[in-house]
Amino acid sequence: MAACEQNTFDSNYGLFTGPSVFNDGIASYEKPIYNPQIKDSYVLAHPESKNIMCLSTNCLYFQAYKTLALMAKACGDKCSVNGYEHKAKALKTNIRRNLCDPQANKLYYLMDEYGTLHKYQEGLGHAFAILFGVVNKKEARNLIKKVYIGKYGLPSIYPALKRFKEHPGRHNQILWPFVGAFWADACHSVGINEPFLKELFCQADMAININNHCFYEVYNENTGKQNGGWQIDHQWESVYDQTWSATGYIRMILQDVLGMRCTLKDITFHPDKALMKEIGFKSLNGLKFRG
Repeated sequence: MAACEQNTFDSNYGLFTGPSVFNDGIASYEKPIYNPQIKDSYVLAHPESKNIMCLSTNCLYFQAYKTLALMAKACGDKCSVNGYEHKAKALKTNIRRNLCDPQANKLYYLMDEYGTLHKYQEGLGHAFAILFGVVNKKEARNLIKKVYIGKYGLPSIYPALKRFKEHPGRHNQILWPFVGAFWADACHSVGINEPFLKELFCQADMAININNHCFYEVYNENTGKQNGGWQIDHQWESVYDQTWSATGYIRMILQDVLGMRCTLKDITFHPDKALMKEIGFKSLNGLKFRG
């Protein structure tokens, strides 16, 4: 974290720079971040990407500070606890100042180095802002009402970037299941089950019925079929048996439906009985924990 503070922190805005959490492909970004003269899919091959400030990335730094405070507390380092908590509070303030508009129930994808907001809906950014407490419960519930959800779930970025009208962009208006799983988790965390169930059922349908019992990396938003998306003038593959797609689904079951929580001392379950009844879930067997 000290290295990140030194190398990627913009003191003018009080935010961390760099691309959004998992969007390492240039298909996630519009001009001027995207340079059409550079035929390289890697986002950092495009020089304008280095100093952007993204919602998901800064939410993750915020949660990292909170986690470091908990680690310092476990180690008995009270001075570090106070320092990390102070930095977390300051970063949250700056995220809300620069990338949020609570009055309009809006969260913005990123700010480029020229101070221009790119006002797209970033699925993972929305999920992290809710899960990590960048927005409060009331704000979260209002945000959820306004979020665009496609036929088969929450797209990574919405709406489609201008250059992807004919082909879904690889990191654009397309489905990455782990993003949808975090979104479902966020909805459930503030007591809204309808979008949670939609995401759960859509992911099950895509994996089991539409794609022959396989969790793929990326899916088409409208058909549910595996589709790696378009990037740098060609169609990409969608990896089969993708771990984070499967574990995102497992997370929805274990943490949300069954309310499983792992702490430093134990493992507990607080099932959501309404969800269990809705999906016909009756028992959990054979789950191993720490041997």
